[in-house]
Amino acid sequence: MNIIITEFLSNLFPIYIKYIFEAITMLAEQYTVVVIACMIYWCINKDLGRRLSLILSGGIGFNGFFKNVFRVPRPFDISDKVSVLRKSTATGYSFPSGHTQNASVLAGILKNKFTRKSIRAVIITYAFLVAFSRLVLGVHYLTDVIAALIIGFGWAYFGNKLYEAVKENTFKYLWFLVPAFLSIIPLFIKGTIPPQSNDVFTGVGISLGAVLGTMLEVKYISFTIEGSIKRRIIRFVLGILLLLLLLSGLKAVLPDTSAMRVLRYFCVGIFASCGMPFLIKKFSI
Repeated sequence: MNIIITEFLSNLFPIYIKYIFEAITMLAEQYTVVVIACMIYWCINKDLGRRLSLILSGGIGFNGFFKNVFRVPRPFDISDKVSVLRKSTATGYSFPSGHTQNASVLAGILKNKFTRKSIRAVIITYAFLVAFSRLVLGVHYLTDVIAALIIGFGWAYFGNKLYEAVKENTFKYLWFLVPAFLSIIPLFIKGTIPPQSNDVFTGVGISLGAVLGTMLEVKYISFTIEGSIKRRIIRFVLGILLLLLLLSGLKAVLPDTSAMRVLRYFCVGIFASCGMPFLIKKFSI
């Protein structure tokens, strides 16, 4: 039944409608949620941005853990009746959906910042639209997106509780590294289907950078987001450009190994959480 649903939905809509769902799915890709978290952290609400970065990076760890525990092949690897779009974003195994989990974690955190029911409904709808888009694009099963919604909203709830419990003690931010290290365990489990490690090491690097960078920022930097709208826009654009230069530069010079992948994304995480805040404070950006 799982594969039948994906086959049906992936062939249901004309291509111009599928492009709309492709745009929706792009709103939950890792780079997109990183940009959103950075924008909020650097320019809008420091506490919310810090909360987002720690919980989102933890979510990547949980996703990598479950993917390599279950090792479910993608629908397009099972059936040639599945019509696939944006296949390049379907990395790792199928269960659970990373895009859907990103969207539900993001929605689960952001909805708490609004009291108006209409705004909260829009935010939650975003997560469900991303889930549906993954079926329409032919890259997931129904069980993948249902599980991802449950894991994502569940982790957003408990991650928020954890953040409130540890935010007064800098050392306790280390608890947010647990999902990243948990994701490494299934890599040592032997089976007929081998584990896939790239997304795991990406998540480990980002988590290490986000957590350690947050600890350094709290203890030594303590930047503020004050400034005019124009100044904040300049700050955001500059920060994203520097982040992209860092990522592409490290990718060009470092060998493509697991250790170097961890290092590369560690640098991204620590720049976003600590490096850019240092520049903001040092140069009054």
